[in-house]
Amino acid sequence: MDGEEFLQLAPRVPIRTETQAFSLEQANEALARLREGRLQGAAVLAP
Repeated sequence: MDGEEFLQLAPRVPIRTETQAFSLEQANEALARLREGRLQGAAVLAP
């Protein structure tokens, strides 16, 4: 499959994404949640 085929297929694949924002001050909390498996999706650190 090349890139063009993938881009045509991608919108038809049912993918659900989830993000959780953490302030930079909460970086240790985000890391702890990740290590403990309590974080689903992606964590984003924001200034």
